[in-house]
Amino acid sequence: ATGTDDALDSDGFYLSVNAPLTETNYATYGHDNDLLLNAVVNTDLPSGIQNRYKEIWYIDEQGTVDANITFDLNKIWGSPIAANQASNYVLLYRSGTSGAFSVFSSNASLTSSTKITFNTIALQDGYFALGTSDAVNSPLEMALVEGQSYFGANNYIEYIPGNLPIIIGAPHAGSLVPAHLPIVLDRGTDGGTLQSSLMVMDSIMLATNGCRPHVIINHLHPKIFVCTGEMIEASGLHPEVNQAWYDFNNFIEIAKTKTTNDWGKGHYFEMHTTARVRNQIGLGLDTDDLSLSNATLATIANQSTVHHLCTTGGADFLEVVKGDTCLV
Repeated sequence: ATGTDDALDSDGFYLSVNAPLTETNYATYGHDNDLLLNAVVNTDLPSGIQNRYKEIWYIDEQGTVDANITFDLNKIWGSPIAANQASNYVLLYRSGTSGAFSVFSSNASLTSSTKITFNTIALQDGYFALGTSDAVNSPLEMALVEGQSYFGANNYIEYIPGNLPIIIGAPHAGSLVPAHLPIVLDRGTDGGTLQSSLMVMDSIMLATNGCRPHVIINHLHPKIFVCTGEMIEASGLHPEVNQAWYDFNNFIEIAKTKTTNDWGKGHYFEMHTTARVRNQIGLGLDTDDLSLSNATLATIANQSTVHHLCTTGGADFLEVVKGDTCLV
């Protein structure tokens, strides 16, 4: 708007100018509403930059605008994190939606314990992100302790970081029914999903001398939050439940990024249990399939949700689904 010299933030990113904007000189900005903000990646980086936030903001400039660009690490990451050693942070830029970034500015200053500002930037149309040349002394993410629980907003979503290329999601494990939240689906809980997920975690730790899978748990009752669907289907329009959807997917993204960085690839297992008798074992198979001969069962491996684990991961399909160490 005419006369504006400061702007609301866009999930931790905002602009301010030293002179009021006009009808011919102004800028608009935002991101793709992905909101998987607290993921740090090491792709498309210029030399000397170690990593950057996955989230990218687009600026559309009209006329000529010089602005101060600020990143609030606390808002972007979603948990307390302190900015440190401003000289290591860089403003990254690219003109298109893909390709390598370049360093647009390295003139950063700490404007609070969590905020990094790049002053007097001559804006131009394009895509901007925050990077660091020293991920240890000037991190973009909070160091997560393996085995410690971290929670999203309102403690609805829990993440237990691990060190194995295994991610366990428990989307229907919750029992919380806050009275102020609407019911989006008339259904009961999965029978024992929370307990089964933690039991699998403990079993893996026992079998690997203490190594841990990543575990993400939804603590809201599935009649309040069905987080396996798209956001509107899963959580309706209530902002608290929408945030839970973001938090659940954010934690998966964090686990995926760590798994990819540490191992190159991994496997995501989504846990579901039921108190009803069903002719199903999960993994895309039913109990009748297990009565097939080994030769016949092997021919339907591609129907299973573990076929990538077996075709590219090196696991034996028959052992996975019916062997002594099977998953079912």
